[in-house]
Amino acid sequence: MNVAKIVLVITMVIFYGGACQTKEKATGVVEVPLPTWQSKMQVLSHHLKTLAPYLFSSEQYAKPENFEKVKNELNEFSAAINDLKGHPFESLPDSDPSLIVTMSRLQSDIKSAAGAFAQKEFEISRTLAKGGLNHCFYCHTRMAKGLHVGYEDLGFDVKKLGQLERADYFVATRQFARAQSELASFMLSRGQDDSYSLDREKALKKYIAIAVRANHSPREARDFIARFLGQERLPTYLKETLEKWQADLVSWVAETDSKKMDFKRSVQFLEEARKRQDYAFDSSSDILFLRGTEGLHEALKNEKSIN
Repeated sequence: MNVAKIVLVITMVIFYGGACQTKEKATGVVEVPLPTWQSKMQVLSHHLKTLAPYLFSSEQYAKPENFEKVKNELNEFSAAINDLKGHPFESLPDSDPSLIVTMSRLQSDIKSAAGAFAQKEFEISRTLAKGGLNHCFYCHTRMAKGLHVGYEDLGFDVKKLGQLERADYFVATRQFARAQSELASFMLSRGQDDSYSLDREKALKKYIAIAVRANHSPREARDFIARFLGQERLPTYLKETLEKWQADLVSWVAETDSKKMDFKRSVQFLEEARKRQDYAFDSSSDILFLRGTEGLHEALKNEKSIN
């Protein structure tokens, strides 16, 4: 069976309810297989499904009658992540050495969220847990074969959420096209309202990350920024940042087909990005960082590139 078929089978098992089946030997003894990646992912997705109605509602998350339920689910979610983290990642199709780091960060965030929740710091806990779901995006986009197979809606009305929360929810559940639709609507509907500038910058970063990591299209990111820059008025700092992003994306698109990314070239982009930054949180180099890390991930999956 070729790799594409293997991945298709894994994807169907994870997202359409397949499960490991027990085997009955000729002697009549039932043999129960060890948990596989897909069965562990089912456990993880079950806890996400259970948590989602609370996680995306500050009211439900903090309700006293939901305290035990949310506390237990956070702890179970953390335990499920720990179990998944112990899986031999190198055995997976399209495995990436960074996956174990991503899983460790996800577990750390959810564990911290559980601790804050136990102390009844509900909004801190919810922010930590929601932030942790960003790691789902990093992991999913490193295993591109199953990239666009999304969950069905998880049993609650997503229309009750704000646009940015809906986008976060869609990203966590691999519904990237729907996430981009929400992000684009949020960014382009604010007109000249400067009070949303920080949120719009965050939304832009998410949109670009989806375009590049999930859709493998720097061209799509370039075109959207051009559209966004066409608005009548933007804060000066945001306009200047976007112009730098646009220039880097134009360069990226021009080189996509002509120059192959390798380990050395990826490191050069990261070094250039660091040199360009004027201060620690300067985001003007974000596209260079994104380009460099994308190249590194590809190089790490190909030992010949490193050697």
